[in-house]
Amino acid sequence: MGPIATDIRSIKIQIEEVKILKLQAVGKCVAIEGINSSVQALKNKSAVAAENFIVAVEDINTRWNKLVDGIFDREQALQDTLIKLGELDTSLEDVNGYLQQVEEELSDLDNVHGDPKYLETHIKKLKMVQDDLDNQEAVVRALNHNLAEMRAGDKGSKHSPLLDKQEEMNELWKSVNSSLRDKRNRLQEKLTGVKSFLGDVEDVVNWLSDFEQTLKAVKTIGALPDTAQKQCEKFNKSEHLIQLNAKNDQAHALLTSGEEMLQAYNCHPFQTVQIRSSLAKLKRSCDAAKKQAKKKKLKLQEHLQNVTGFHSVMKIFTDWLISGETSLSKLKTPSKLVEPIERQIKAHRDFHDDVETHKEIVDRLDRTGTYLKYYGAKHDAIVIRNQLLSIKLRWKRLLWKTEERGRLLNSAYKEDKRFADDWKELVGWLDATKESLNKLMAQRPSPVRMKEIIDEIKIGRKHPRYYATTRLGRNLKDRCTKTDPEREVLSKMLDELKTKWTSLRTEISQKQTQLDSQLLESGRLVEASKSLIDWLEKMEDALSDKHPTRGDQDTVHSLVEQHKAFQEEFDSRRSTLNTLQQTANPEDPAVLQQLNTLNDLWAKVDLLSNQREQLLQKNLKSASEFQAAVNALRDFLPQAEQELKFQPLPEHELAILQLMERHENFEDQLQEMEPNVESIKELGEEIMEHCHPNAVRFVKYYLTITHTRWEQLLERSRGRRKRLEDALEDIQGNLSRLEDLLAYLSDAEVLLLTKQEDEIPETVSLVEDLLKQHMEFHEELQEKGKEVEKFTAVQSDSSRTSAGYTPKLKTVQRELLDPNNPMVTQLQHRWRDVWRMSVDRKKRLHDHLEHLLELESVKNFNFELWRQRYLAWVKTKKARITDFFRKQIKNEDGTIRRHDFITGMLDSKFPTNKAELNAVFNIFDRDRSGSINYREFIEALRPVAKKPKRHMSEQELVHDEIEREVSTCKCRSQFKVEKVDQGKYRFGDSQKMVLVRFLNSTVMVRVGGGWVTLQKFLENHDPCKAKGRTNTELREQFTLADGTAQSRASFSSRRHSGKASNSGSDAGYSSASSSAGIKCMLTFCY
Repeated sequence: MGPIATDIRSIKIQIEEVKILKLQAVGKCVAIEGINSSVQALKNKSAVAAENFIVAVEDINTRWNKLVDGIFDREQALQDTLIKLGELDTSLEDVNGYLQQVEEELSDLDNVHGDPKYLETHIKKLKMVQDDLDNQEAVVRALNHNLAEMRAGDKGSKHSPLLDKQEEMNELWKSVNSSLRDKRNRLQEKLTGVKSFLGDVEDVVNWLSDFEQTLKAVKTIGALPDTAQKQCEKFNKSEHLIQLNAKNDQAHALLTSGEEMLQAYNCHPFQTVQIRSSLAKLKRSCDAAKKQAKKKKLKLQEHLQNVTGFHSVMKIFTDWLISGETSLSKLKTPSKLVEPIERQIKAHRDFHDDVETHKEIVDRLDRTGTYLKYYGAKHDAIVIRNQLLSIKLRWKRLLWKTEERGRLLNSAYKEDKRFADDWKELVGWLDATKESLNKLMAQRPSPVRMKEIIDEIKIGRKHPRYYATTRLGRNLKDRCTKTDPEREVLSKMLDELKTKWTSLRTEISQKQTQLDSQLLESGRLVEASKSLIDWLEKMEDALSDKHPTRGDQDTVHSLVEQHKAFQEEFDSRRSTLNTLQQTANPEDPAVLQQLNTLNDLWAKVDLLSNQREQLLQKNLKSASEFQAAVNALRDFLPQAEQELKFQPLPEHELAILQLMERHENFEDQLQEMEPNVESIKELGEEIMEHCHPNAVRFVKYYLTITHTRWEQLLERSRGRRKRLEDALEDIQGNLSRLEDLLAYLSDAEVLLLTKQEDEIPETVSLVEDLLKQHMEFHEELQEKGKEVEKFTAVQSDSSRTSAGYTPKLKTVQRELLDPNNPMVTQLQHRWRDVWRMSVDRKKRLHDHLEHLLELESVKNFNFELWRQRYLAWVKTKKARITDFFRKQIKNEDGTIRRHDFITGMLDSKFPTNKAELNAVFNIFDRDRSGSINYREFIEALRPVAKKPKRHMSEQELVHDEIEREVSTCKCRSQFKVEKVDQGKYRFGDSQKMVLVRFLNSTVMVRVGGGWVTLQKFLENHDPCKAKGRTNTELREQFTLADGTAQSRASFSSRRHSGKASNSGSDAGYSSASSSAGIKCMLTFCY
């Protein structure tokens, strides 16, 4: 605007220019306040993100303040110049006009309402007005002074217009100042009330948000009806739900107050954007919380219904299982008759279909139970798992038994059907044959025709069928109990078949005898003798030795009955022979020759018949002995197999000896039974040499089954003896091992008690040595624990809670020692005590070492680095630093104590330690009150404003970046950096210089033929940043001796493993921006 003019006209023009500029500045006041509010809001959300804008905003505020101060100073200077030029009247008019304008502006602020931003903007305007008034105060004072001097110099003058203007100016001055103070106070009260209201709204919104998160958190559910019911009732009566109702009432009251406030304000919507937004957010949060609570309640009720339904279905299914198992166990054995077994098969098929239809229920129970098992409470999940396993196994076992019975019924049905069909066919054939024979004989046929009829019958061909049917029926009858009514039915059927068979044979024999008689009566002696000779020749062949007669008892019995039938027929034909001998013509040579042949053949058949009878009696005796031996062994084998059934062996020596004595008695029984087995073998082999074809299959079966089971029995007996001998040997050997373990544990206990009395040193290296020695002892104790576990299955409490050895009882076979043995009990208690003492000492050494390392790290503690690391961690978690403060408030005064602060920080999983947190708390607690309030917490974490720095040279930027990167080192001996010359440095213990340059806005260093970044270089050479990586050996010289090869090895830090999280976070922090605002990179050059 140029210098202040010296003439009045120019000064007035300059005053108008200043007024115009002031009006423009007042218009920009709202924009400046908006910028400051936005930056403050961004800072509250993320201090790290706000750092990029703070410097620019502070520069704007500084320039704005300079502009405002310049306007006020120029206006005051112009007024002073105008006064000095004697233009009091003009000055008074200007001041009065200004005061009247201010009064009008203040009158417009009577109905100013709105949100905090709008009110703060008007308060800012009032502050500018106040600053302007403060600047005008000098002008008013100067005018009053000049007018007072003028009145004093002109005492005789009368009332002047200037005096009226002066009085008007003074009155306006007082009125404006009073009105301004009143307006500012009222706006401040309105701002406080609105902020308080919005604070209450925000508190309710935050509580509702936390309540929603609490409801959304995944919690275990009750998998049993009782636990699910209790969980539902607990939720309905929970404190959170009661508080929700109270918060809903509070929210409705706030919403009502907000609506009334907005109606009372009756202002433009843009003036109450924040209030309306907060009310809308409160309403949404309230509705969402109620919806979430209702959803949770409905979900719990639905879950209760599902759990109740699941267990109801399971109970119904279990009852059905019990009923099915009971029904299956009470079922009768398969019937031996066709019609009853068909009814059994039909009923069983219905039962099997019923079992199959329950497979869907089992699958549905398994799916629902699996869901409850994985998402339910642990103790409920165990019950559900056991119930599911039980019903699935029982259902599978029921299904298997059902299918097995179905196969048994089908097999029995085939056997019954075969017997019934064969019996029916034989009986039908016998009846039809007998009836046909009687009809034909009733016609009195000729002898030739009668012989043809008898020859057509051929009853011998039906004999194998008759024998097989009789044997099958006899087997069916033998499988029936004595009280079974089917036994009598089968007996009647067999008797009927035997009667009809015998009757037909007798009938045929009679007809044959009748035929012979007719031939003799008619004088046809040649034909009669020829018929008898044919029959005798056929019988001679049947009685020859080429037909085997040995076999099982049933087969020999059948052969005996068959021979008796032959003998009866043979005796009945003796009369025919006698008649032939009496009526034969002795003078006829042909007749005499035929009669001699007949007599010889008859004598021979008679002799063979007697021999066959004796042989059959002998074979019957042999078969009876064979059957008796087989039955005796079959009765003995089940008892012997039950005796050798696998059972867990006892755990004390006396019981083992008793079992060995009992087993010796059992072996004596086996020796007594051995001759019987040999007899079965010998008799079976003899029978098989001349065994009847019908009996081969049965004899072979008896021989095979008895031999196999007997050999298996002997093998199991030998195995049982070996197990008993090994168990006895183990027990006797375990006693000596038990004594050795007790001696070792006694020495270990004495050693640990002695070390407990010694104080732990305060040197890190000594504590590390002690911890290393104790870990070797602890590992040795773990190995001994495996031996202890062989003697007892009791798992100590310390082994379950320790971080080291945990016995796995499921995979360890318990040794054969009596658990009630006093030495075993002593070993168990001694082991538990020694193990706990070892774990306690390891924990003490570990905690003490961590404490010493924390103290070492605190010596180089840098709060600024900790603060930046914490803000970066908060930003990564997408959280707000204010949330932590609110969650940790335990006092009614809204402050946080030291213990709550440290515990809360550690629980938040931020990588730090107690020593650092104690130092941080001391920095936060500026008034040393023992607690920190919100202001102290926020101001301590607020980033320090960075003043504009002068332009730094290239070498200064390089050096500044190197110092910043190296300052993040957390080693006990900080990583060394030495500046040798301009752009040349030495790192660590190396004597080789590193060449550093500033390239492409980045600090770079030459490494061989390439370049690496500073962060990469420090990760390879700084121990606290290279932890866990495979790098070039950090401590070797960069320049190796001649003939020495460079090797690569895994770096192992001397720091304790518990500090890994700190070093990791430090390494992450080392990539932060430099103080110069650039990213630097470093390379190493050999």
